[in-house]
Amino acid sequence: MMRHADGSKMSKSDYRPGDNPLDVIADYSADALRFFIITSSSPGSDVRMNLDKVAEARNFGNKL
Repeated sequence: MMRHADGSKMSKSDYRPGDNPLDVIADYSADALRFFIITSSSPGSDVRMNLDKVAEARNFGNKL
């Protein structure tokens, strides 16, 4: 489950600035968002949205 940075549940109708996936894709790229979600999640745990980690994922993808 994706959560806001403060830990509250993220829903389709309750996007906060920086949490809208389309905005994140426009700013960082879809691959960076995918890599962040894959590397931040483990079975049974929730993922908190962190734009700094999305930026790190983008930078890592650029190095490859």
